[in-house]
Amino acid sequence: DSNLSIGLSQSIDFSNLNLENLDLNEFITKNTRELEQFKKFLETQEALNDLMCWMDIEAYMRIDPNEKKKIEEHAKMLKK
Repeated sequence: DSNLSIGLSQSIDFSNLNLENLDLNEFITKNTRELEQFKKFLETQEALNDLMCWMDIEAYMRIDPNEKKKIEEHAKMLKK
């Protein structure tokens, strides 16, 4: 089901979501409630791991290049 309920009176229909024009960084950082609903939708589509992988890679890319130990730890986590 691509319609997910938010609260009592709202729902989001992700079935027509245009992924080509979606700015995931903005969506994730500015729409916490919608992100949680999107995660639930992705679970129904068996695609949650794709989003979680993308989020982990984005976090890795934002690590300060001078923090070598943190980069190494995050890289090890990504390889698992």
